[in-house]
Amino acid sequence: MQNSPAQTGRLYHERGKRRLYRHRRSRWPEANVAAQRSFKRHRKTGGVARVFIAAAFGWPLAPTIPEEQGLIDRASLFSWFGRGRKPQFAYANEHGLDIAAPAGGCLLTHEGTALRFAELQRNNPDFSLSDFKLIAFGRHFRFNSGARLIVARIDEENVALEKLLETDDYFLMMTDVLGPLGILRGTCSSDDVQRACGIVARYSKARVQPQVNVTVTHKETASILNVKPAIDADCVACRV
Repeated sequence: MQNSPAQTGRLYHERGKRRLYRHRRSRWPEANVAAQRSFKRHRKTGGVARVFIAAAFGWPLAPTIPEEQGLIDRASLFSWFGRGRKPQFAYANEHGLDIAAPAGGCLLTHEGTALRFAELQRNNPDFSLSDFKLIAFGRHFRFNSGARLIVARIDEENVALEKLLETDDYFLMMTDVLGPLGILRGTCSSDDVQRACGIVARYSKARVQPQVNVTVTHKETASILNVKPAIDADCVACRV
C-alpha cells in the first residue's frame, strides 16, 4: 500500500536524521531556502537542533555545532535578511552567475503557511497531496466536526481551488453576485454546509444583504441554499 504524503514525509525525516548523526563529523547540510523569520524555530525541532547551516543568513544567528567544531568558517556566511534580493543579485553579478527569478525560499517557512500546515497535521495526520497544496491558498476555517473550509481571496485562487477540487468535496459559489469560491472538505453535517455558505457569502459582494443564494455542488449534484452572510465574529471563531 502506498504511503500518504504525511507518512512519506515522516519517513524521510527519520531517514535524514539518522544520516545526519551517522555523518555528523564530516558532512553537514545546508538550508539556504529556510526563511530567516522562522529558521530559529526550525533549529529547535525535529531532533537535529543546531545542525542546519544557513549560508545566506547564518552570520547573525547563534553558532551551530559544525561552526563550533571548526568545520564551517563562520566568517564565510552571509547576512542577507529581508524580502529584498539586491545582495543576491550583486553576488551573482560579481561571480558571473545567472539568477532565473528573484523570488526564493520554501513556502513552509512563511509563518502563516507553516501554521496552516501544523494545523493540518494535527487534524488530518494522513492528509492527501491535495490537502497539502490547499494550505497555500485562501482563507482557512476549521469546524468542530473536523471539516475544513477554504475560501479564495482573489481570482487566481478561485482558479487554484477549482484545480484542487476532489470528488467528495462540497464546492461553493455565489449564485447571483460576484464572490469567492469555496471548498468544504471532510465529514460534515448539513449545518456545516449551511455555515460554510454563510462564510463564503461574508466575503462576497452581498455581505451586507440579509439573505443570499449560494450554489452548492457535491458529487455532481447542485443545489441552491438561501443563507444569511456570516458575521465577522463567527468567521474569526473558526479561522485557522
